[in-house]
Amino acid sequence: MGHDFFTRHRYSEKYPGLVVRLALQRKLPFHMTQTYIPSVIFITVAWISFFVPSDAVPGRMGLCITTLLTFTSMFNTVRSLTPQVSYMKAIDIWVLVCLFFVFSTLAEYGLVLHLTSRAVWQKKVDKFVRKMNDKSHLSKVGPLTVLFPLPTSSTHLAPFQSDCNENSDQGECKLRITEREDKREEPKKREVLAYKVEYASKIVYPVLFGFFNLSYWSYYLHYYAVSEQLFSV
Repeated sequence: MGHDFFTRHRYSEKYPGLVVRLALQRKLPFHMTQTYIPSVIFITVAWISFFVPSDAVPGRMGLCITTLLTFTSMFNTVRSLTPQVSYMKAIDIWVLVCLFFVFSTLAEYGLVLHLTSRAVWQKKVDKFVRKMNDKSHLSKVGPLTVLFPLPTSSTHLAPFQSDCNENSDQGECKLRITEREDKREEPKKREVLAYKVEYASKIVYPVLFGFFNLSYWSYYLHYYAVSEQLFSV
């Protein structure tokens, strides 16, 4: 709060005046407990949905939709508690970005369901990746090896043109049959794409949200500290 004096000239007369300045500032702890911390919890729940098997459609779809509807309700509550102004506030930016993150989990799952509708597709790709990399467990395969590129079986599992005949050796004939069976077990391109989307989402989602938090809080906490110094003068 501050005050000042001024003199207004009108025609040939002077009028003294008093100016009173009121500095209004919102308290951050209220919004931290009512908006920021609950929204981070909702984002974490949405991220956990990536670890639910894609074939568990009722469970994963219910988790995504419930999180989205709950966050939408919280967004309406925030709008009712804050003043209605013509510009976008900092809390509006936060809520909109978090709402986009929650919606992206539902959109990603819809894409995965579009690419594959079978329950065993992920296990089949896991088995394929382990086999092509000679690993006993998928955790021993590096992320870059899984994503860029996923090994193909064009050279190892290519079927032979000729069939077994009476003059063919028994071992050679058995080898050809095994190679044809492995070829049938190779995942489809749509399943491989869905596998990559699921795998990348588990990594990209928290990284992007962490980068957004770093940018958001670096800017607005600095602005908040500067405004406190100005108001304390």
